[in-house]
Amino acid sequence: MLRLFSLLALLPFAAHSQVTISVTVPVTAYEGENMAEVAARFCVRNGLGQEEANQITSALVAQYEAQLFDQRRLARCIKWQRDHGVKPLVTWGTLPENDRKGWLELECDSVVPKTPEEPLASVPIRTDTDTLHLDFFRGDNIDQTVIDFCAANNVPVEQHGSALKTALLKAVEAALPPEPVKAERGKLLFTVPVSIGDQKLGLAVHEGDNLKPLVRQFCAENGIDEGAYGQALADAIMSNLRDLESSLKAQQESGQAQQEDAKEPGRVLFTIPVNINGNEVPLPVREGAMLNSVVSTFCTENGIDEAQYTEPLRKAVIQGFNAFNAKLREKESQ
Repeated sequence: MLRLFSLLALLPFAAHSQVTISVTVPVTAYEGENMAEVAARFCVRNGLGQEEANQITSALVAQYEAQLFDQRRLARCIKWQRDHGVKPLVTWGTLPENDRKGWLELECDSVVPKTPEEPLASVPIRTDTDTLHLDFFRGDNIDQTVIDFCAANNVPVEQHGSALKTALLKAVEAALPPEPVKAERGKLLFTVPVSIGDQKLGLAVHEGDNLKPLVRQFCAENGIDEGAYGQALADAIMSNLRDLESSLKAQQESGQAQQEDAKEPGRVLFTIPVNINGNEVPLPVREGAMLNSVVSTFCTENGIDEAQYTEPLRKAVIQGFNAFNAKLREKESQ
């Protein structure tokens, strides 16, 4: 995810003057999105033109390329350190001379840990002349780890890849024992009917359960082959969870709609003109409205970063309240 910040101007209401507050609005691009389309949508939403869209596109592309370079740089440095036992500013380990130049050019000393990371799991692989080690580190991809190992050691991945992956998976699972299912479980969410042969069972899923330990314990207690049926059970649980989530969401939306229909908004006490990049947007303050709710709703409806700009908008609304109350007192005194 990439985030840039574009400067806009908010001009909140004051009793006898106008206060200008400089704020920034984030431009966010997610992986796989087209940068030009992201920039175009942002500019349309905020009243900006094609020139600004081009500038934002260039900035997004530049930030993405910088981020990609940093990721590749870190991956390259970590691999050198793991493979050759490099300790920054202490020892090169077994790193070849040519790779030492690359290490210095990428400034690896500043990005890798001081001590080489220990593998989470390691599988010894015996050859005719030596014993190799298939190492797996936290955050690695198992398939890619096997492919890299085969490439580095001239092992035919088509012939041995599947067996190596199976052995590595077992080693990783042994290194990361699943958490046991809690003795005191949350409320029952649903029960998955399970039919295996003549067995008719029910897999109870409670609030707070952990998927993998739940499936493992269920299989162990009922003599079920986890390797053969574990994934199917996990898929059934996830399908039921999605159905439950959709049902709860529909109920919540229905309840909110009914609540909104039942509400009658209070009369508008005053309106704060907020200028966002040359476009004046009214911020109405109604009778009985809560300060935080007024600001939050306005930020959400107009794409303003609530966390960053709540405070200046709150101050502007409070100024409006003070001015409104002063006028009321003035009328009452007449």
